[in-house]
Amino acid sequence: MWLLALTLADTKPRTLWFADRAWEVKRGHHGPGPNDFGDSEQSVWVDEAGALHLRLAWIDGAWRSAEVRSVACSRYGTHSFTLAPRPEQDPQVVFGLFLYADDAHEVDMELAQWGDPQGPSLWWTAQPMEEGSQRALTASQDAHTLEMRWRPRAMRFSTAAPPTTWTYKGPRVPAKRDDLHIHLNLWLYEGRATDEMIEHEVIIQSAQLPRPRPC
Repeated sequence: MWLLALTLADTKPRTLWFADRAWEVKRGHHGPGPNDFGDSEQSVWVDEAGALHLRLAWIDGAWRSAEVRSVACSRYGTHSFTLAPRPEQDPQVVFGLFLYADDAHEVDMELAQWGDPQGPSLWWTAQPMEEGSQRALTASQDAHTLEMRWRPRAMRFSTAAPPTTWTYKGPRVPAKRDDLHIHLNLWLYEGRATDEMIEHEVIIQSAQLPRPRPC
């Protein structure tokens, strides 16, 4: 029994508190990518001001990505994230803020260039992606807010830099009953780092979210 208790303790996800809710920290070799996700305080932490830090860095002989998932599910309402100024974007680095139950019930905001340094840097997508369920634009690296407002049969996305709003009303809008969690992650596209790769850190200064609800 003692050995079983130790094993269960080793496999239980690390949790932290941010934006008035608990989050689990991802660990191990998983998608997206796939990537090696680190759950130590070198990869994910909350600072004294209450900001959440996600760090992509070379740790213990590998590039470690970072991801957290809300323990509770979300509900209809506005999901707003205020970001600190970010370093110059690397086309291999993806920063995602999204609602997810499974691959058929997912809504994404992603700061990414998918390996193309000339490509757009902000993507709004209702998954599974089909014609009309995605919008791409170029976002500022300065401090700004990303937001998605989830309503029955509609998702409204917006960014403050540049001021842009897009509303999707197609069939890929999930329902509250689909039990979506909030995910925040920082990872390598296709799990590949370039020879010039340096560590990246994203700071989410604050988040305004709907009240959590049990799944």
